[in-house]
Amino acid sequence: MTPCVSIIVPVYNVEEYLARCLDSIVAQTFSDWECILVDDGSCDNSGKICDEYAVKDTRFCVIHQQNAGVSVARNAGLKAAKGEWIAFVDSDDWIDPNTYEVAVKTAFDNGADLVQWRWAEEIDGASKANVNAHTRVGVFKFEDSCLYCESRSMCNKIVSRGLLSFPQVRFSTDLKLLEDTFVSFQVLVRMQRGYQLDNKFYHYFMNPASATHNINYSIILNQVEAVEKIVAFLNESNLSKTKNVKRIIKQLKIEPKEYALMNFGIDYSRTVFPEVQKYTLFRPRKITLLYWLIFFHMDFIAVFIMKLWKKSNEKNEGQVIYES
Repeated sequence: MTPCVSIIVPVYNVEEYLARCLDSIVAQTFSDWECILVDDGSCDNSGKICDEYAVKDTRFCVIHQQNAGVSVARNAGLKAAKGEWIAFVDSDDWIDPNTYEVAVKTAFDNGADLVQWRWAEEIDGASKANVNAHTRVGVFKFEDSCLYCESRSMCNKIVSRGLLSFPQVRFSTDLKLLEDTFVSFQVLVRMQRGYQLDNKFYHYFMNPASATHNINYSIILNQVEAVEKIVAFLNESNLSKTKNVKRIIKQLKIEPKEYALMNFGIDYSRTVFPEVQKYTLFRPRKITLLYWLIFFHMDFIAVFIMKLWKKSNEKNEGQVIYES
């Protein structure tokens, strides 16, 4: 019998967090699901834990493969999925018990082929609301507002099987970062009708070992590469000249620029997508002050402010984020 929802969970060396993730799936009030666990050559007990859950609950299916990366793992899960709807959960995160019950009902009630919800960042037991908390709840289309595209992960969505038809849409094995963002944009562009829920269903664990939290030059270069690929895809779509898609492209280019600024200083950040330098002056964020100073070549004052922020961060959190 074909399940309604296929949940794909890539797994790699997460024995400390895996049970929390899988228990949250077992606890779903919506029972018509399959969960495909793709063990990507784990060196710890993660693969064994996957097998134990599959023995206890036949809705779990385990794929063991040699380590090939998260994109290959997700693609393997996507290829094996049988459900009418596809969902993803990262193995160190977890979801609320009514996530798929509400999402599936919303999809059918509104004729949507994609439903997405809000998430919370979990840091040391404290919950922090996600950045798209100001998006309008209800039906939306990709070109309606760039705010809906701040929700770029595939983990806070259910997507109709047709939007993720394999192998037409797959996770890029060439990208080391933002591989799920690339797929997210592909499905957002292809969807006919999306729905934004107000529920904060997904809990994103801020794992300090994650690559995205350990910034270095290669991370910046990988991020730039991913943005270039996503922008090229958007430019090929018939929506690329609309006002909001243009804003989306600018927003994508600003993010690696900000990482570069905060971690490697002004001179390096100027080389990252310099064409959006002027656009940064009008963004409603604290960092806009820095860009005003940098744009008008008042670098001395900008560096002084960055050092103050660095000292404040060291005092409050005991770790360094800004390097000038």
